[in-house]
Amino acid sequence: MKSTHDEIAAPRASTRQPGKPLVPIDSSLLGDVQVKITARLGSGSLLVKDLLELRSGASLPLDTPLNGEIDILLNDAVIARGEVVAVGDQYGVRITSIAPTGT
Repeated sequence: MKSTHDEIAAPRASTRQPGKPLVPIDSSLLGDVQVKITARLGSGSLLVKDLLELRSGASLPLDTPLNGEIDILLNDAVIARGEVVAVGDQYGVRITSIAPTGT
């Protein structure tokens, strides 16, 4: 005799209504959703032995030149580029180029 664990469930009937129009995704629908962005200053590489020798006060060279553009990311995708600026007593980014919207 088969147990209930061995039975395969029958597929459920779809509750989707055929012909119902899709709602377009636009800024009025998603405009108030908060997302997290990241400003990536640059990257570099070093040998593991050099990594293990790092101490407080050490400097790591990055691939971004001084006054160079940095990447602005949304979910690891570059959506803009900009320049590092001071905003009060914090860092900020002045946008120099931005990806086009999908509209």
